[in-house]
Amino acid sequence: MSFARGSLDNQFTTHTGSECEPESKHIIGKHCVASGNSLVNTGIIDHMVAIFEKSASEPLSQRLVRVIAEAEKSNADKRGKQSAALKIIAPNNIAQWYMYPDLRVDDHEYPAMELSRLLALFIEQQKKWS
Repeated sequence: MSFARGSLDNQFTTHTGSECEPESKHIIGKHCVASGNSLVNTGIIDHMVAIFEKSASEPLSQRLVRVIAEAEKSNADKRGKQSAALKIIAPNNIAQWYMYPDLRVDDHEYPAMELSRLLALFIEQQKKWS
């Protein structure tokens, strides 16, 4: 198992278990963490961190979807592609929790593209809520 998590105050945790396939990697960047398992090439993890850190002027949700799309475009997962997800958890006790995306694509030929489409719809809806 491999997992990663980050917080608004740049606290990151990541773990790649000993039973993961050899083609797995995790890395903590300056403002992010990335991990992957069953990778075609572990270099994609470094590339994902670089993409995220170069796009600092964009909203977090768009930066994350850009990284997911780049990994998909490079065929990073040796099992192929099928699903993608984006969940940004609101800070504690925030009344507007619905302003944070929780999007999933469970079965799609191009999951990152579909996730990007869903995010665009979400952003349009956010404008109505503001």
